[in-house]
Amino acid sequence: MGEGAGTAIDQGDRFEVDGLEFVPSWYRPSQPGSLTLLKGIHMVELYQRLLAPFPNPRMVELGISQGGSVGLLALLAQPEKFVAIELATDPVVHLLDALAERGLGERVKPYFGVDQADQARLAQIVADEFGGAPLDLVIDDASHRYDQTVASFEVLFPRLRPGGVYVIEDWTGQDHVADHAVASLTDPESPRHEQAQAELARRLEAVLSDPTAAGHDAATKLLAQHLEAVASDPASPHHEQVRAVLADEAGAPAPIAEPRAAEPAGTHPPSAPERPPVSRIALELALACAVPGNAVADVHLDENWITVRRGEGPLDPATFRMGDLYPDHFRLLTAFPEPS
Repeated sequence: MGEGAGTAIDQGDRFEVDGLEFVPSWYRPSQPGSLTLLKGIHMVELYQRLLAPFPNPRMVELGISQGGSVGLLALLAQPEKFVAIELATDPVVHLLDALAERGLGERVKPYFGVDQADQARLAQIVADEFGGAPLDLVIDDASHRYDQTVASFEVLFPRLRPGGVYVIEDWTGQDHVADHAVASLTDPESPRHEQAQAELARRLEAVLSDPTAAGHDAATKLLAQHLEAVASDPASPHHEQVRAVLADEAGAPAPIAEPRAAEPAGTHPPSAPERPPVSRIALELALACAVPGNAVADVHLDENWITVRRGEGPLDPATFRMGDLYPDHFRLLTAFPEPS
């Protein structure tokens, strides 16, 4: 599996649409007549396929960044109305200029300084700009965080017309970060092995020493379990040191621990993260497909995005919540805490 829209970003892959240059790059700022696109060039064809069923769509994009994605989508889609929102407060002037020069200034409306999780603000913008007309397409390329992504989904998904599509980009991002972190920590050949272990030790020390820190209780409990296991296992490399430390803390000679059989792998599952990753949404939407007559017609997952097609089932935009889409009869989602 690749790493989504950000795979193979290369400034050498610059291209033009309607005389406007697009430059795939992580860091380059947009310039007059040249917008930076925080995506690999392979995404252009995927966007073309995505837009093909929607001539002149009513659409929303969450996340503007340097403006390349908004500019590209506007030129490819020629939308009836296109609203984009961005958390950063400073307007992307080069995007606004490019849209105005191509006669799209009235049809494409970027909003800056808007949090995608601000449901009231997002709902008001959509009401003001679309006047109650249903949306054809929504693309979320904003925070890539679970709570914020769900907050936007709850506002915008009910406002899609039947057959409309909701896209969540880079839904695997946190999983890839976790993969890289585990590899750095566990593989001595990793170029970041020592740095990663030192950083983990620093963070763990900070959490353990601060009773008010998030995760303090869980980390303390996990450390106690680990020390107990080492003290009870004479084969552990640090068995004697840990027994001595525990004995000093108890103020008594260290008891001779009987060796205990190794527990099967998986006996103690890893602690759940404090907040779910975005990939939880993939599980929730998969469960939604199992509900007859639901508002979700189908869901497609790949390395780039989650694509959700709106079904015929009614949803009330004023009250809809993600959990309304599915019953978790078999408790498949209990590995993560419930969102607040």
